Amino acid sequence: MADGPVRLFRKSFDEKLSAAGLACSVFLGIGLDLVDWAEPGEAVLVALTGATLTFVVGAGLRAERRAELRGLVEAAPPVRAELERAIRLAGEVAERYPHQAPSEELRRRCRQFTADLEELAAGRIHASGDDGGRLVARTGKCRKRMRAVTNVAAFGPGWWRSPIGRSYWQANVAAIDRGVTITRVFITDDATDPEFTALRGMQTAAGVRTLVVDRASAGPDLLVNLVIWDERQAWQSEMDPFGNIKKQVFHHDSRTIARLRTIADSLESKAIG
Repeated sequence: MADGPVRLFRKSFDEKLSAAGLACSVFLGIGLDLVDWAEPGEAVLVALTGATLTFVVGAGLRAERRAELRGLVEAAPPVRAELERAIRLAGEVAERYPHQAPSEELRRRCRQFTADLEELAAGRIHASGDDGGRLVARTGKCRKRMRAVTNVAAFGPGWWRSPIGRSYWQANVAAIDRGVTITRVFITDDATDPEFTALRGMQTAAGVRTLVVDRASAGPDLLVNLVIWDERQAWQSEMDPFGNIKKQVFHHDSRTIARLRTIADSLESKAIG
């Protein structure tokens, strides 16, 4: 599947079929003449008939291919113009630089583009760790309920003091002012740590329902960082050893969101206070 877009610019199957059919027709005509199974005129007629049928079949296949491609492009109205331009440009690259570096780069980029589309088709959007705008924007669009899990056991609560952490917290406060209910589970090694208790106290005072789960009782499968907005979209992150977000994934697939909701339910049931 990853080579899908590249196949549009390779020699297509119908072209290969036309060449093979034409060659077979010619050799058949010559063969009939050589073994005296047909008069020279009949052999030529057989060859011409085969060639004609080959061209007719090939034309039909090409027309079907064009119709299929046109249908695929028409099925994506938001990006139709971009797809049409991309196909034209890719065709130019393949034609102008055959077996050269630009064509190799075209194949590489098409494979990457297809891989990115596969992620989107699965409802996943990836973002770099320093891209805090998406996290803040989705929190700003939350209307009813927000559930979150914050694992502070490995790196402490320092992330909340980072630029992204501060912007995200302000978005939380604004959501509460809009009437959004927020439940946040903190996973920690020490619920009595002064820095952690100060963070929890600040969020509780702002209106967040805060819960605490001891890391030992959570288990390795539940040591996550996640947010679920209105049960419709979700966020997960991976953290580096210094407490910074290394990678973010935004989920829109209902099955994935249901799985993350189960994780949140399990952690809430393990809360010690």
